[in-house]
Amino acid sequence: MATTYTKVFEELTSHLNFTMNIVSQKLEYGMRNRQTLIWSGVMGEIVYNRADFAVADMALTSFRICFVDFTLPLIISKINLYFKEPGICGIKWIGYFQTFSSRTWVTIIILITTTPLLLFFMKICRDQSRSIVDLISENFICIWGIFCQQALIEFPKSSSLRVAYFTIILTAVLIMAHYSAALICFLTACTHVLPFQTLDEFIDDGTYKLIVIRNSADYDIVTPITIVILPDFEAYLEFVDAVKVYSMSFPVWFILFLYTPDNNIHDYCHEPIGNPFNLAFDTQMLVLCNNEIILREWYSIKGETVKIFDLAEWKDDEGFVPLTNLSLYERRKNMEGVVLRAVAIKFQAQYEINPFYIKLMKLMKDESELPRTPIEGFMQVCNERNVAFMVMSAQKKSIEKEIPCKLSSITTERITNLVIMLSKNNPYTGVINYHLQKFLNNGMIMRLRETYSSQLAENKIFKPVYLFNVIPILAILCGGFIISIIMLIIENIHYRSRRRQSKVLYPSRKLFI
Repeated sequence: MATTYTKVFEELTSHLNFTMNIVSQKLEYGMRNRQTLIWSGVMGEIVYNRADFAVADMALTSFRICFVDFTLPLIISKINLYFKEPGICGIKWIGYFQTFSSRTWVTIIILITTTPLLLFFMKICRDQSRSIVDLISENFICIWGIFCQQALIEFPKSSSLRVAYFTIILTAVLIMAHYSAALICFLTACTHVLPFQTLDEFIDDGTYKLIVIRNSADYDIVTPITIVILPDFEAYLEFVDAVKVYSMSFPVWFILFLYTPDNNIHDYCHEPIGNPFNLAFDTQMLVLCNNEIILREWYSIKGETVKIFDLAEWKDDEGFVPLTNLSLYERRKNMEGVVLRAVAIKFQAQYEINPFYIKLMKLMKDESELPRTPIEGFMQVCNERNVAFMVMSAQKKSIEKEIPCKLSSITTERITNLVIMLSKNNPYTGVINYHLQKFLNNGMIMRLRETYSSQLAENKIFKPVYLFNVIPILAILCGGFIISIIMLIIENIHYRSRRRQSKVLYPSRKLFI
């Protein structure tokens, strides 16, 4: 993707008649240190005005936009979780029935069921001396044999029956040919057994280590929340003064009002006056008052007052139990007629901290072990055991030829906008956006994506069908043998008992001389 961004800048320099001077090159996208509040990597170069814009695939986030400007999105990419493809293929117990749809199977069953009845009416019209039960059972066995590719014992002499049997045989041959071809496809295609199918299953599995690109937007998602403990009124006032000039949109806050006999701030916890903590609509603040068991969510719509929502309840045996299943935006869908001056933040939901993200962070490697580039991350996935890499699908596609192993993936249900980043209040943001919109409208951006994106032609390796691939058919065969033996034993017992009864009822009448 770096080549795509480079070509976009070349087009911009040509259309706008300006030159580009590379002042520095960084290995990391950059993030803000929570202790020193200093930005690193590419973000640091832009925030501290050491550069005007970044030639990199930067992800647009609600926190970054407070410090820098972004252009129109050039690439919209999903974020997936990639891991090494398992070498074990699943046994397809129902694969022998997946060759046809359910409607096709029903049609075949109806055909096998009704055809003997039609043959019965044709034969009974010609010869009425035969037993009806014997004739119907004979037709069923004959039709079943035809669909199992068995020949007729004797071909009928009647022309009408010959046409009927020829049609049935032709239909059975076509069905069997199609079934055989489709069955080969199902048997030879390996269906890998994935250890998990969703992010929830990935967390519950717990055997994989999670990695993301170091100091990237993905790393910010699973960083810890900021905890503030307010033991008395002085600490409360100190925190109020500190956040007056601080953006409360990020990170997630956990405010704990301690309970002491001399503590007089419990009223401020239950009924805050005005907006003491400078909350915004996208603020994610969790508040626990004194020694209560209700965890509340604080935010503000118009910036004047605080909205309070009961979010969870503490239980000794389960911890915090959610009181609602509503997501962040569903809880805040009533904006009370506020007039917006800008577009609402679209991707703030990715910063929602809940037990899910806390568990996800526990699976992450130490920061020192995280990769700096996408290719380093995929090398860890291929070379190490049980490592999962959360990264944008567009980044994976751009280096697909360099990945030394086959990968499987699951979706994270997240989407990221990749944009060009500029310094805050940059005077050239408007004109760059104008020309980028022209590039998008005339198809230039799409052409650059297709030209410089990696097109990997996967080599198809035809593998033989191993023994475990035919386990279902062997199981059916063995099951048939067992059922046949059981039926044979039952029949022998039945006939022996009947013979004994016949000997008792009809004793021998031989004359003795």
